[in-house]
Amino acid sequence: MNRFTEATVALWEKIEPKFVTVNADRLKTIAAANALGDFTLPSWEAPGILPRDGHAFTTHVFWHNTVNFSYTNRLPRDEEKATFRKKMGNKTLKGSFAMARCFYAAFGEKPIYADDIIALTDSSDRMKKFFSGLNTMPLIKERRANLRSAAFALKKGFGGDPWNIVVEGGWRAFAKNGKPGIVDILIGHFPSVFANDKMKMKQGTAFFYKRAQLFVLQYEGRALASGLRPISDMNTMGPIADYELPRSYRHDGVFRYQKSLETAIRERRPLRPGSRAETEIRLATVWSQVRELETMNALRKKHGLRPIHLGHLDHIRWKKGRAVKTMPHHLCFSTNY
Repeated sequence: MNRFTEATVALWEKIEPKFVTVNADRLKTIAAANALGDFTLPSWEAPGILPRDGHAFTTHVFWHNTVNFSYTNRLPRDEEKATFRKKMGNKTLKGSFAMARCFYAAFGEKPIYADDIIALTDSSDRMKKFFSGLNTMPLIKERRANLRSAAFALKKGFGGDPWNIVVEGGWRAFAKNGKPGIVDILIGHFPSVFANDKMKMKQGTAFFYKRAQLFVLQYEGRALASGLRPISDMNTMGPIADYELPRSYRHDGVFRYQKSLETAIRERRPLRPGSRAETEIRLATVWSQVRELETMNALRKKHGLRPIHLGHLDHIRWKKGRAVKTMPHHLCFSTNY
């Protein structure tokens, strides 16, 4: 576990939750039931959405994660119709896959460099056209700002090539012996894009860094499938605190929401970014992910199995959250997730 996740777990244990209750016994029961399974990472091999070449793939997912947030429009109320969607042949992609298709449609199998993005984002109209789909992409202004900020910082410090961030980070997620890892570089050199994903409370600061860590996790999934050099410290990765993980915990009876919060989510009323309710959901998600993993790995060790990391658990929880149809995920119009 990294120092940011450690601080966030400790913060949850200091506060008195007002909106989210975590059933720790239920969490342990579910973790124990699933601990001995086989776990893999997605390889992110998606023709027409993601490049096959490892270098090109790395550049694409870097840019994806500068804008990988908030795909649900306020209207209509139906979640399926409200989510950003884009056609690819006879398929309809939605959410982050529809976003990724926008990049692939423009750049195909080629790497995407800083100058490409600077040109792409030179006007609001060009940005809107780039992110066109069957419905509107939310937060276009914020996406354009993130892309431009990242492009200029990348050109200044890394030769305009996202691959150089991985190299400079030494194929590590976090710092070792004073040398920054990939996540450290992202939050340090791209602060307006990757370092805003934190929340100060009276008892301390919650550090989520969802999109910065997701970049590393996606790279690792492709590396294991393709022969790219893997990340050496995946055991330090923190949770990817998004919309789907808390929905999976709510469905499993691990999370219980205060009545007004439950009603707001069901009625698709957006939570204010940084509000107490929104922060508690993400804090509870981080704490639960860490504790669930600890239980699973303790049992795996007892049975002579190799430990898993939070990337493995994230994949299972994310798929489970996506499959839940009885309750929508919470809405929050934020650039953090």
